[in-house]
Amino acid sequence: MKKTNTGNIRRGFLFASIGSVGWGISGVCSRYLFTKYDLRADWLTAVRMLLSGLVLLLLVFRKEKIRTFTIWKNRKDAGQLLAFALFGLLMCQYMFLGAIKYSNSATATVLQSLNVIFMAVIVAIQSRTCMGIQQTLAILLALVGTFLIATKGNPTRMQLSAAGLVLGLLAAAGVVIYTLLSRPIISVWGNLSVTGLGHAHRWPRPVSGHTGVDLTGQS
Repeated sequence: MKKTNTGNIRRGFLFASIGSVGWGISGVCSRYLFTKYDLRADWLTAVRMLLSGLVLLLLVFRKEKIRTFTIWKNRKDAGQLLAFALFGLLMCQYMFLGAIKYSNSATATVLQSLNVIFMAVIVAIQSRTCMGIQQTLAILLALVGTFLIATKGNPTRMQLSAAGLVLGLLAAAGVVIYTLLSRPIISVWGNLSVTGLGHAHRWPRPVSGHTGVDLTGQS
């Protein structure tokens, strides 16, 4: 049992590391697309969520077959899946891309990473325990770092746009929301199925007759 737990912990760290690298790469690529082709954040969010969702569903369908979609027959789980998709995944993805568009990929990633602080506070409240010195110090350092990013040390002048700051913090909140909402249904339906269905609910469509894409590279 101990070996199994150790193996799961190692796999968890590995997946978390790969996910962090992928998230960073997606941020840099998104910034390039915003700069080069003047994409809309909502259009890019829809495209990447739809495509990633379809890939995940194809992977899980090979094993689960029709069970992949039977979650929709359970009203409670289906409702939680929709909440997870709309108020968690969509909120996080869209706000993160919006933060990139109004700031840059590095700043948006730092702000989004503040979800760790939000989660630590929520866990402490739920478990009715006080955070240790290390956790408290980490939170204070993260807040100081955010302050320096936003003001460059000058509290009378914002170096980061208000839109970039707010969207980055909302992206962090989205991570917390989808983490909390996904746990109960993932334990029943599996990670690939829930994540795939959560992503694939979006469909890219033009806004006011414009797809948001200028393939010529000209604004």
